[in-house]
This record gives sequence, C-alpha cells and structure tokens, in this order.
Amino acid sequence: MIIAVRNTGYISDRKQACFLSVLSAEEQQRILNYKRIEDRQRALLGILTVYYMFQHYYPYIEVAKWYRRDKRGRPYVALSSGWQGDFNLSHAGKWIICAMTEKGRIGVDIEEIQPLDCKVAFECLTSEEYASLLQQKEANRWTFFYEKWTRKEAIGKAIGTGLLTPACFLSIEAKNSWSIRHYCIDEAHIACLCVSEGDLPERVTYMTDVEMERYWIRE
Repeated sequence: MIIAVRNTGYISDRKQACFLSVLSAEEQQRILNYKRIEDRQRALLGILTVYYMFQHYYPYIEVAKWYRRDKRGRPYVALSSGWQGDFNLSHAGKWIICAMTEKGRIGVDIEEIQPLDCKVAFECLTSEEYASLLQQKEANRWTFFYEKWTRKEAIGKAIGTGLLTPACFLSIEAKNSWSIRHYCIDEAHIACLCVSEGDLPERVTYMTDVEMERYWIRE
C-alpha cells in the first residue's frame, strides 16, 4: 500500500503541539530540532502518516512503542513487535509519500520533475543511461531522467544504504532483483516504489494534511 499526503501548511502551531504528543520523546526532539517550520511540518506529517497506516492495516502493533531508527536514520519497527514487514517515507515539495509491505523490504522515492544541468545528470546515471537521456526528445528528457533517478533512490532506500551507494552503480539491471513501479503523483511529481517480495499496489491513495488532522482529532 502507498499513500501520498499533500502538505497544505494548514496545521497550526497549536495543533502541531497536540500531534507531537502522540510521538515518542525521541521523535518529538528530532522534529523540534528542525529550524524551519516547513521542515517540522513535513517531518511530523510523515510520522503521523506511518502511524495512520499501521492503525489501519496492522492495528495490533503498538507502533509508537516499537518505532525506531537505524544508525543512518532510516525508520523501522523493531522485530520485537513480531512484524516481518517494512515501510519507507519520502517527500518532495508539498508531497509526503509513505509505502508499506507486510513482508520483505521496501523503498520509495518521490521527486519534482524539473530541468537539471546535464553535468548533474551525467554524475547520477550510468554511461548507457546518460546516452539514452540525450537521445530523448526535449519534452520527455527530464521525465526519463527522474524515472531512472527515483528508481535508484528507491532501491538504495530499500537496501538501507540510500545515497551511500553511488547512484550510478544502481544501473537499470538492478531492477531484476526487485519489483518496481512508477506512479505519476501529479503533473510535476513522479514516485517510484520497489519491493523485494509481494505485489505492487495498482493505485496511490491520496490524502491531505487536513484529512490527516481530522483522523487524529477523531482519535
């Protein structure tokens, strides 16, 4: 399952303080360490989305009790919970993406499609991928690039290394070890989801921070 939550900036400081109380002391402090309000909102909304998904799909898991981060900061649910699945988060612009699988590993990435300097693209792609990029029509070139980039990011996050694994080494052949799918979130954002086991969702579930707020108020 995969959820895309649009951050409209609607949640007030008072309500943010209320939502922070749902989280562990460690996660509260991590969020409060952000200087920019936008970063705090995004981080908070990401965790609330994870909690929301667990309460909907795995209500027997006390996610607040077992929510942890590894040494690289990747969130996970401790094995002590008895759960064998995985989840992952990503954000770009106003969008927060959360994906979850009941078994195996998962990685998700979302990016805003915008032109880049070709030198940057060269550093992010294999030589074969870069050659293919240059062959694309101008109208399709950057969509092509971000399809490759989001896949690399998603695989790196599923593996657990993220950008510590050079993106250019995660070539197109890496898809043979993963089930991979791209999703058009809106006209300017593309997301990629990869899983080591199981099926990929056909559709993305869309929500807003307002809907997420109503959920937590109801709770």
